Amino acid sequence: MKTIFGETEVEEYKLTDEDWENIEKLSNDKYRTWEWNYGRNPKYNFEREEKFEKGFVQIKFDVKRGKIEHAKIFGDFFGVGDVTDLENALVGCLHDFEHIEEALSEYDLYHYFGDIDRHELIRLMS
Repeated sequence: MKTIFGETEVEEYKLTDEDWENIEKLSNDKYRTWEWNYGRNPKYNFEREEKFEKGFVQIKFDVKRGKIEHAKIFGDFFGVGDVTDLENALVGCLHDFEHIEEALSEYDLYHYFGDIDRHELIRLMS
């Protein structure tokens, strides 16, 4: 204590209700935002793969400031759709489960991946 404050006895400060309200507001307005927590991240390459019972899926994303800039999906799954549709839908999407799920919400993933669980695919991508 002496090193930090220059003395050993420091008066205790009790936070008031107004202090707590201001702390909560600052937390919500600044520190609990996506931009503060993820938006300043450097560019990174995200690669993940998994062997499911119904096929192998490999995901490759280029992510900058938390958003997917480029997406590639590979694998030996048995869907009939062209995964380019999904890759294009993911570009500009925030790289987290909730936003990927939202970006793919209008797509029937069975059409693209066959009998691989939708939730597991989105988990793999996030």
